Amino acid sequence: MTNTTTNRQTNAVTGKDYTGSTAILLEQAVQEKSYSSGDWATMIQWNSQGRSIAKGEKGTAISFTRKVENDDGEIVETTTTAFLYNRCQLQKIK
Repeated sequence: MTNTTTNRQTNAVTGKDYTGSTAILLEQAVQEKSYSSGDWATMIQWNSQGRSIAKGEKGTAISFTRKVENDDGEIVETTTTAFLYNRCQLQKIK
């Protein structure tokens, strides 16, 4: 699942396209850093694929809101921050 076009920002593991402000933020990162890929994933997701982030690389922070059930059984919104890494930030395979 390699997305080499930079007009779509895609999760490299799930194959789902990022949408909304996350897609815009990732597209900006692709342009600013001259990445040749639109594939993104968290460090845990890349590691699950047998890949590692290259030394010194910094993730792109994204925030998203999700609904969860609290201890009282109420549905509340919570904001989570995650760091995504582009395929171009991975260690080269030897």
